[in-house]
Amino acid sequence: MNKCQKNKSQRFDLAVQIAASKGQRWTDMREAVFSYILDQDKPVTAYQLIDKISQRKNKDIKPASIYRALDALSCLGLIVKLESLNAFMACTHPDSHHEHVFLICRQCGAADELTDHAVSKKLKETASNQGFKIERQILELQGACHDCQT
Repeated sequence: MNKCQKNKSQRFDLAVQIAASKGQRWTDMREAVFSYILDQDKPVTAYQLIDKISQRKNKDIKPASIYRALDALSCLGLIVKLESLNAFMACTHPDSHHEHVFLICRQCGAADELTDHAVSKKLKETASNQGFKIERQILELQGACHDCQT
């Protein structure tokens, strides 16, 4: 098993544990959606999921089934929606509460989640000083990744 496969396996096992700890069922559809998202190196749209999972299961999957699975996985903190792309990716550390900060390459579409949340903390403090309570924060920074710059 290579490093990527081990990481995927560990992330998958953690996802199942998180769902169980929150009293959520780990359905076949949630498993299929999460597994496909983990396999991707770029954010995935719901329509891409519908197409790919329909192919994998060799039957037509209804959009509502995909959206239910996406909602459940998102509520569990396992995936995050990138609002500007209307696409989803796996959270890099779903077992800890944190705000999301993403670097999105406008050229190749790759996205990476930052693990240093100093910016999010500063924004929360500044908002609080203004009397504003942030309920949800997803910060998306768009530009060019290292590979696309060269």
